[in-house]
Amino acid sequence: MECQACNKDLMGKEYVEKKSKNYCLACFDDKFASKCVECENVISAGQKELVFGDEGHYHEKCFRCSKCKAFLDVNNYETSDKRPVCQKCYTVQLPGGGVCPSCNQSLKSGQPKLEYKGKQYHENCFICSYCKKSLGNERFYSKDDKNICVPCYQQNLAQQCAKCNKPITDVGVKSKGEIFHKECFICYGCGTELSGKSVAAKDNKPYCVECYGKMFANRCAGCREPITGAGGMQYITYQDRHWHSQCFICTACGKSLENSGFNLKGTDIVCPECFQKP
Repeated sequence: MECQACNKDLMGKEYVEKKSKNYCLACFDDKFASKCVECENVISAGQKELVFGDEGHYHEKCFRCSKCKAFLDVNNYETSDKRPVCQKCYTVQLPGGGVCPSCNQSLKSGQPKLEYKGKQYHENCFICSYCKKSLGNERFYSKDDKNICVPCYQQNLAQQCAKCNKPITDVGVKSKGEIFHKECFICYGCGTELSGKSVAAKDNKPYCVECYGKMFANRCAGCREPITGAGGMQYITYQDRHWHSQCFICTACGKSLENSGFNLKGTDIVCPECFQKP
């Protein structure tokens, strides 16, 4: 699996899915990340992003009243000139209101409201599309123009971790066609996290290179170290013995025998010249 922008291998690494395509975190930030309206810095993948209206994007810490700069409650603010304002500033400076698209009743000045995607709702009218529970004080997801509470999203839409079978609601790690929580993608030998590391597999279970070498790999007949194949390492097999390519040398003179002829002298491998010597 590769990043659709830079072709970087994403196996065992964190990535973000965008429109059914996978991107490394750096390419996602470069191509798709929004800029915060308040501080004008990029909102990176993994940072919490608040969306105000159709184009207003904020870091969570930058979501402030455009009038008095007070920090805003994401569940209780108003709108002025397409910018967010606190209830106090709205009530004092901007009397009036609109109509809630859910119940078609008026939105009065000073009344608790929620705004999402350019629409204002009564606090109790902003509800989950599945269970109809109010989302006023809850985290929620938005998918296909539906607003969904966390339990309903996890039950109906979230992918399941191949290890713990619990829903993955944030960044996942994909390996061998399966997806894991970052903390669940661990070596079956020593338990260390494998995200961003070289990974070997045995019976569809991931292992770090060190554990795989100790537990399963053939030993080099030359140096006696494991032959893991990690990083594209080449190796040579002859009869029942195995060598790293750099260890496949004449036992008499040390000449490399890779891509050349060799002979057996007892159990030793030797070059043709050394084989002729008494």
